[in-house]
Amino acid sequence: MYSSAGLASTPADLLIEVAGYLQRSDVLNLSLTSKVFFSDIAPALYKSVFLNSAGQCTTTLAMLKRRKDIARHVRELLVRPSRSHDPPDLAPLWLLLKFASSRSLDALQKFTWCDDEVPYHEEMWLALRMCCPQLRYLSTSIGAYFPPTSHLFNFTDLLGFSIYLTPGFYENHNESLDETQLPSKRLWDMLFKRCPNLEVLAIEGSSTFPADAKCITDGRWPNLQKLTLGDISVVDWTRPGVPPAKSAFASFLEAHTELQSLTLSRHSIDFAQLNTLDSEAIKLTSFSGTLTQLQALSHSYSTIKSLSFRDPVWSRDVTTMAISGILGQLTALTELEISFMLHSPYDSSGILRALVAACPHLTDLKLSCIRKTSFQLDAFVKALPSFRRLRTLSLTLARATFELVCDAHDLPTALRVCESETTVWPWGLGASRKVKRYMLDLRPPGAPGRRTEGLRGASRNHAGEFSSWGGDARIRALVVVGLLCRRVCRQGMIL
Repeated sequence: MYSSAGLASTPADLLIEVAGYLQRSDVLNLSLTSKVFFSDIAPALYKSVFLNSAGQCTTTLAMLKRRKDIARHVRELLVRPSRSHDPPDLAPLWLLLKFASSRSLDALQKFTWCDDEVPYHEEMWLALRMCCPQLRYLSTSIGAYFPPTSHLFNFTDLLGFSIYLTPGFYENHNESLDETQLPSKRLWDMLFKRCPNLEVLAIEGSSTFPADAKCITDGRWPNLQKLTLGDISVVDWTRPGVPPAKSAFASFLEAHTELQSLTLSRHSIDFAQLNTLDSEAIKLTSFSGTLTQLQALSHSYSTIKSLSFRDPVWSRDVTTMAISGILGQLTALTELEISFMLHSPYDSSGILRALVAACPHLTDLKLSCIRKTSFQLDAFVKALPSFRRLRTLSLTLARATFELVCDAHDLPTALRVCESETTVWPWGLGASRKVKRYMLDLRPPGAPGRRTEGLRGASRNHAGEFSSWGGDARIRALVVVGLLCRRVCRQGMIL
């Protein structure tokens, strides 16, 4: 038998390699078994630190400031302070400023600030820039306050830069990221002139009126591999309403031959401009956007491995044959995220069959339906075994979440369902929320461990479902009750 002393003598680099395959909770439990394990696994345990509340920021940052032996392992730091205070709680920001200034984060490579506004203390960016020499990936949110002289725009040699435009930005800055304005000009100067080796660029945001960022087409980054554009517009017509022979954004994409991942929104660019793209310019492996934009990128069909639709697909507008025809051409596709809005519950069976036929090599599937008319649960259960290579499944059906339960051999055994329904009462009487949880056994009848149920059990489990399956069960129950009542009435008349 392998002794604990032998396990403790395992080389640290081997333990770190093993920890890379474990869940974070398992890594924590392993590190708590002994001081030797903790010191060996600390680089894997504290490689990424995510702080999701003001209290967590205060506690964890204070601990890291005291324990420099642990802080030196932090490679990625995400700070998401909770804006539950008005004015906001500045204690986490002060701690972060002092922590960064102490040069304890000398190994930090990626920093993310996620909040409604940029930090109130600009010195935080200065401390990160001066005291974190390995910092190469930066991400922040920008809201109503867009500082024109921020230290945020003084970084150099970044490999990744991401900004998220909050609703406050769209409401207070005329939806513009034009380089003629001072804050935006300093942002583009940093990206164009001082970050020539940029590999990841993301400008995210959600708004009905997109921000104008067509100046991004002036940038040239030879090593750019991932580009994400939210609700921003890069359209630049030479004459109003008249598209040019080659759009500026198409020329921009053709200049970045190393681009592998592209994310667009319906506001970013029209599919007609993507049609002007040279078919041999880029070969994408990951794409996220609309169905029409995907159709304009047919030259990348043979190389796309990951596909995500940002907007729901209406079954009324797009037939199952059209969907299967497009997905069937993606021969390398292994990851798919798609959302449907069904016109009729009977559309679900055809769509599921189309997905099975068009995507036989899927290993990761995220499927959702965002309106009440949803997939029929029985049809989905029957179609699930056809995805023979599926490893992960995420399913959301009209305010319901589904979790696939597998056995020790990764074979699906059950489907755990959580349904929630919120009712808002009129005249300010508040709201009530109902949550229902149940489990559907996916094992065939007679399988070991499967619970056998008769008519009573099936009616009890399915008649309460908010789905077509539950509706059928309720109809069958009413028919049975009606027949019984009719029979009792006839016997009473005979008597």
